[in-house]
Amino acid sequence: IRKSMDALAKLHHMPTIDWNQVLSHPKVSPRFQFSALNHSHHEHDLIPWLENKVGKPFAQLDHTELTQTLVDNRDRLGFSQKLSNQLKKDPDFLYNIILRSERNFIKISQTRLILYLTDEQLARAIIKHIPVLMHKRKAPFEQIEQLIHTLNEILSNGRSVSTLLRNTDAKTILENSPLFQMYLSEEYKNRHQHPNKDPDLQTKESLKPGL
Repeated sequence: IRKSMDALAKLHHMPTIDWNQVLSHPKVSPRFQFSALNHSHHEHDLIPWLENKVGKPFAQLDHTELTQTLVDNRDRLGFSQKLSNQLKKDPDFLYNIILRSERNFIKISQTRLILYLTDEQLARAIIKHIPVLMHKRKAPFEQIEQLIHTLNEILSNGRSVSTLLRNTDAKTILENSPLFQMYLSEEYKNRHQHPNKDPDLQTKESLKPGL
């Protein structure tokens, strides 16, 4: 190959190639290269990065502290890539956090972190936290109106109740709740036409928290 390239250069009256320069390698040991690769990989790992931020092992992080750390650092350079890499390894990483408490659910869902959650994950979290999010002393239709309003405020950074209901799988999950069954009913849709009409006794019982 060298002889052919040199012959072509000579034929076209071009300067010959300095093969010593072309074939030279940087004086870096394999150990150093391996270390650099490890360092690069480490930089894109969310868990060590979080540990460095809070100054303690990840296993010792309380879920509320973890939630706050994620929220506080969501706009830092490289955070999105780290979180995306973590979700590739553990798709339920954020989902498990928002299930732990309604405060985690609210804090994460009210930021752009909601974009890393699927419609189905959000629907399951809503079902989990409905008993805490609803006003227990209101009339059934008022409970529904209040709940939908509250959820739309929480989800406003990228979702809404309507967008979740347009997803067939998420809608199926939400329909496990008597409140959402009532929300999707003709009776609720026509409530303003019959303002004095309340759900029957059986429906009222099903709407009670914890049932």
